[in-house]
Amino acid sequence: MSLPEFSVKHSVFGNMFTLIVFVVGLIVAMTATRELFPKTELDVVSVMTTYPGASAEEVESQITIPLEEEIRGIDGVDKFLSGSIEGLSSLAITVDPDAKDVQRVITDITRRIDRVKNLPDGAEKPRIDVIATRATVIHITVAGTAGEERLRERALQMKAMIEEVDGVSMVEKVGWREPEIWVEANAEILIEKDLSLFEIINSVARQNVNVPGGKIRAGDSEVVLRTIGEFRTPAEIEDVVIRSNPDGRHIRVGDVAVARKSFAEETILLRADGERGVMLSVIKKDSGDTIRISEKVRKLVDEIKLSFEKDVNVSVIDLEAYLVKRRLKVLLTNGFCGLALVMLALPLLLNVRIAIVTAIGIPFAFLSAILVMGYLNISINMMTMFGMILVVGMLVDDAIIIAENIFRHMEQGKTPKDAAIAGATEVMWPVTATVLTTIAAFIPLMFLPGIAGKFLKWVPIVVIITLGASLFEALVILPCHVAGLVRPLKRDGDGAPKGVRMRSSEWSASIQTWYVGVLKKGLAHRGILVVGMVLVFSGAVGLAVSALKIEVFPADLIDMFTVKTTAPQGTSLLACEAAVARVEKRILATVREGEVDNILTFVGQHDDPHVVALGGSRYALMLVYMRPSDTRERKANEIIAELRTACADIEGLEKAEFEMVKGGPPSGKQIEIKVVGREYVELDKISEEVKEFLGTTGCVDVNDDHEPGKDELTVDVDKPEAARLGLDVQTVAVAVRAGFAGAIATVIRSAEEETKVRVRLSEGARGRVESLRALNVLNKAGKLVALDKVARFVKGRGVTGIEHYNGSRAVTVTAALNDDENVTVREVVRDVKDKFADLSARYPGCRLVFGGEWESSSEMMWSMIRAFVIALLLIYAILVIQFQSALQPFVVLVSIPFGLIGVVLALILHNKPLSMMAMLGIVGMTGVVVNDAIVLVTFINDLRRKGMPIEDAIIEGAKRRVRPIILTSVTTVLGLAPTIIGIGGYEPFVAPAAIVLAYGLVFATFLTLLVVPCMYSIGMDLRRLVAGIIDRRPSGAEPSA
Repeated sequence: MSLPEFSVKHSVFGNMFTLIVFVVGLIVAMTATRELFPKTELDVVSVMTTYPGASAEEVESQITIPLEEEIRGIDGVDKFLSGSIEGLSSLAITVDPDAKDVQRVITDITRRIDRVKNLPDGAEKPRIDVIATRATVIHITVAGTAGEERLRERALQMKAMIEEVDGVSMVEKVGWREPEIWVEANAEILIEKDLSLFEIINSVARQNVNVPGGKIRAGDSEVVLRTIGEFRTPAEIEDVVIRSNPDGRHIRVGDVAVARKSFAEETILLRADGERGVMLSVIKKDSGDTIRISEKVRKLVDEIKLSFEKDVNVSVIDLEAYLVKRRLKVLLTNGFCGLALVMLALPLLLNVRIAIVTAIGIPFAFLSAILVMGYLNISINMMTMFGMILVVGMLVDDAIIIAENIFRHMEQGKTPKDAAIAGATEVMWPVTATVLTTIAAFIPLMFLPGIAGKFLKWVPIVVIITLGASLFEALVILPCHVAGLVRPLKRDGDGAPKGVRMRSSEWSASIQTWYVGVLKKGLAHRGILVVGMVLVFSGAVGLAVSALKIEVFPADLIDMFTVKTTAPQGTSLLACEAAVARVEKRILATVREGEVDNILTFVGQHDDPHVVALGGSRYALMLVYMRPSDTRERKANEIIAELRTACADIEGLEKAEFEMVKGGPPSGKQIEIKVVGREYVELDKISEEVKEFLGTTGCVDVNDDHEPGKDELTVDVDKPEAARLGLDVQTVAVAVRAGFAGAIATVIRSAEEETKVRVRLSEGARGRVESLRALNVLNKAGKLVALDKVARFVKGRGVTGIEHYNGSRAVTVTAALNDDENVTVREVVRDVKDKFADLSARYPGCRLVFGGEWESSSEMMWSMIRAFVIALLLIYAILVIQFQSALQPFVVLVSIPFGLIGVVLALILHNKPLSMMAMLGIVGMTGVVVNDAIVLVTFINDLRRKGMPIEDAIIEGAKRRVRPIILTSVTTVLGLAPTIIGIGGYEPFVAPAAIVLAYGLVFATFLTLLVVPCMYSIGMDLRRLVAGIIDRRPSGAEPSA
């Protein structure tokens, strides 16, 4: 008993199963977790080590190099980058994507880092993090002129209430300074009183205690003992006695220093829409729903801010929730529009009731997929929704083939029940093969390597689940619905169908008659037709090579761009902030109304701090959030081009770099070239040559990351003299750090927060070199020694940062492509390679390493090519099983290159690059375009087995299949049309895949109707020719070599 027969004879099962899927599926859909991206580990380990006050060279030699030596040689590490800047070492270690056990590699890295014990005093313990996607839902900025203390209070008030929202894991504070009490000593009074900073530090530390003292037991009771001397106010710290003598005289902290409330030293300043402030980033739990949390938080913020003062401004940035809602809207709206269009198209060539029953397959497949996703704990996110939108047009293909064949049997006079069994059973295996070929096209995408592969795997998973549900519906649910809901055809006296169906039959007959006439002409000139199509395909390939650009993730997917500014060396944080404020004003004055929503500025930060950090008081990073592209007149690149010109002469800045934020996993700059070697003298020369050449290739914003550092004053300790006076280099270094950076004497703890007590010289003293020379250092005997007696002071200049690539020094040259120049990343990289082919001969030991977008796009292109080849092999294997022939599958596979003709034209007409989304559409098209050909060839084979001549079988088989082929193609294109046009809202991430799939299918369909029959006929011609040659061979002759 076949599945369709079982379905028809047990219709209650099919009906109840459908009801359960619709009811439970809707419940799961309404309660499913919606988020931007599923939590994904990026197989990158970040190691951050803070060494306050140390120069970049000191950080490199004392922290970065020892850590790199431990990492080197770990099996499974692909590469590691490091950056050493003032006070910070950062390493980004990338795990080899081919590593068998990624977790073991990460564990090995952690163990190696933990066993490094020779780090200098003053350096904090390395912080190790495995970089993963962050589940940030929404950002709230609290800014204004109210002052830092009040802004902090309002932010804390808001934070406490947001943390109570269901689904919120934590609220992260950005641009936040922890409270401190600064004890600033007068340098002259210290000398006069013969005191050192360490005496103040030790005295303060000894007085701030809370020590348990055990218990006093008396009979049946006991009393807990505790010695308490905790500070509460700066005045209490000033009352601490540093030194005293028996006659009652003493020196208090207040006699030599001033204690006051303050905050940690500013390293990064946050500005929100032109005002100083702080930001709260809301992180959700793994089970939290992005949209629901965003709506609750936004509502809560709107209520809370009503009670705030007028000089406190609150803004909400919910880009993540907006992106999720936009794609969900596209999915739902376009899904409904596609369903409606399919419902309108099917009755044109099919019975209305059969059309309705067939269309039920779309919601059934979607709800079934959501049920399975819920069971597997797969969220509704950007990637899974991409898969659902991509598969919309494919869902009813199998159902249409079965429904059309059922109706053909009804036209022959069978009852709906008998027709359902016979029609569905007849095409059950070819339909199964069609779905399996589409699934086979997507299976290799589940195993793509690298970061992109981790994100993209959810697309094929959802497509496969949904197609599996669609096949189940077509084979099991559809036949019982046809048998139970479709009425027998009404016929006139001659037995022909009556009414509406008669008109659709006339249309079908007209199409078949016209098609048969064209097909006969094609078969008569089949050789010329096939050669002509090969020439057309060759032309399309040439057009693609010359006209198509390759961008893995184009820059128009997210309405956001960055501005990275650099001020002259030595610029203070406040001076940099003033320059950045001028950039903010220039941007707002240049853009048109309704183009920009928010501007977030991080003064003191240049790049992503979670990877290889580049920070410093001269840098700033601006995030400019634009209005959605469908509400703006100008494109993002047009806005950026105007701003790049407008901000070219900002006072106080050396440069301002503009760059679009790209969707997808991080890939780096468009052009990113690392000059790797040993000495900076050579690296600087090479990088200058590279930058000069890039300027001639159509690139803009050409820069490198190796720049002179700040002026340095090196304390060179005379070791013999220091030893004679009871000192060593370490003691001197700690004393210098305490005087100028400050030393934490103790920590005051309360229920709300911790407050560090920092002791150092007064602000005026810290600004004079004389204070350094006169600094008293406490020796081993408890005596004070002036610093200038044991050290000399050497002026110099360091470097801003030192970058390593796999342990070697490197200078990174970056650039962006000029949108006005018709040049691609691949062309620029090729030209640079040709220009510097003799680099190793001119500079032994130096080399160029190409990264950024070129590296990621090259890796992804090769991965997609491998996936495409594997998909073809899988499809071929399925076809061999279906046809029981090793040659006939090639007749079917010929549809794929003809579909690629439509792909090339689609991308050129819509001005789209060959992106990752477009490649996913090509993969989908590969599986879909062979579907019609599979059923067509199956019918021709069946007719031949019944004894029909080859040419008659080809014409009759093609005639029978022209209606379902046109229907499946039309419904697929109509299902994708809303996404292409943007009826439910334009989704730039999904549109390229829909465009490619639709155009490719249109071209492949019409060419399949002509070329596949011709190829089948040519195959038979060749078979007859070979058979004739064999028959004419003399008996006993050996075959020729």
